[in-house]
Amino acid sequence: EGKVARSGSGEGDVCPAGQVPDAISEKCELCPRGSFSAEQSTACTACVNGTVARAGSGECDPCFAGSTPDKHSEKGVLCPNGTFAESGVAACTDCPLGLVARAGSTKCASCNAGEVPAQPGAENCVPCEAGKYARSVEKPGYGTWWTCTRCRDGSVSGKGSAECTPCEAGFVPDAQRERCTMCLAGWRRNISTLTECVQCPNGTYAGAASDECTPCNPGEQPNDIKSRCEV
Repeated sequence: EGKVARSGSGEGDVCPAGQVPDAISEKCELCPRGSFSAEQSTACTACVNGTVARAGSGECDPCFAGSTPDKHSEKGVLCPNGTFAESGVAACTDCPLGLVARAGSTKCASCNAGEVPAQPGAENCVPCEAGKYARSVEKPGYGTWWTCTRCRDGSVSGKGSAECTPCEAGFVPDAQRERCTMCLAGWRRNISTLTECVQCPNGTYAGAASDECTPCNPGEQPNDIKSRCEV
């Protein structure tokens, strides 16, 4: 009945909430951590489904959002980086690939355009370096993942870019593919690779920022730098 009585006493005393009779019903003792009891209970009941209780509790309380019970179901502990939890759940959930979450999060977040998770299970996003852009890829069995991918030949991007920009005619990417550089007079962009400037062949010329070299008219020859034709 949830009552106790010392040896030789009469009517038993009711154990309060959070306590139950000891083995010989002589005194009330606290329910251990992770359990509870109502008034006049004969046994403690374990907390379940994302709830916790300190020793001597009359009820279990749900963990606050972003946390789950510790191993003793005594208190809530923050979900680690890359995971989340709603209120009153038993375990943290991993963020889907491509999303991030700081410790104690209630939901996962997407990276901004031009950024990707620092690593699977990360708490923060990092910008793609110059010459790369952020794009999504499908990982079989896992889902969508964001990765930084090198710009295609003839294209450039600044740090933290969501896409690459093709160089205009007569321009080629620099070594880092961060910005476009102009082909000098007497040189043209290599249309096959789009990554380098090549000198005009004999008998032709080109102005700065050209994609092609132009033959000189009969009786003319290119000047020394092949920027124009002369008689």
